[in-house]
Amino acid sequence: MNPLEVFPHLWISVLVVLLSLQAGCVANSADSLMADARRFSAVTRVDPNFRPDAGANLIWFSDLIVQDENSAVKATADQIALITQTIESQFIRKRYQFTNDIEQADYMVAAAVIMDDSPESQQITELVQIFPGLAGAVNDLDQGTLLVVISPPTDPRTAPLLWRGAIQVFLVSEALSPEMRNSRLQSFTARLIAAVPEAGTRD
Repeated sequence: MNPLEVFPHLWISVLVVLLSLQAGCVANSADSLMADARRFSAVTRVDPNFRPDAGANLIWFSDLIVQDENSAVKATADQIALITQTIESQFIRKRYQFTNDIEQADYMVAAAVIMDDSPESQQITELVQIFPGLAGAVNDLDQGTLLVVISPPTDPRTAPLLWRGAIQVFLVSEALSPEMRNSRLQSFTARLIAAVPEAGTRD
């Protein structure tokens, strides 16, 4: 005789327990994902003589550089545009402005998204020389890093760096909704640029 026929309530109890465990695993997985999505490490360096005037003109060295050839997670065109727009809007909030005329530029801005360990990525990170301040890997997650530098209006590969910053996050974006991915990109980008000295400040 099947004991579950004699004790039907036992089958119901087992089913409830299994469903509870499954729900708990899903909830724990979602909680873990969100915890990883919020985790970051950031570091900045500034030349003490970098004291830009209010309205200082910035010019881009190039379009946002993206190194993701060897990464399982790729940066989309929309994400690249969003990072660029967020960088510009945050600089404008700090009383900088952008120009396309090198003759009018006071400073040059360069930015790169590093998502792999290719030789090109290593060259960029060695140039900026900021990675020792960043945290190591957590939970074996792949890392993505946004680098931003400010230099005199010449080639930042050879010019002295007046300000440099990096924010390192974990590449879990494929598991997030498009809205959460965009919000995450904007938040981390804005957090990095928030460390740039405000133009016109003489403290």
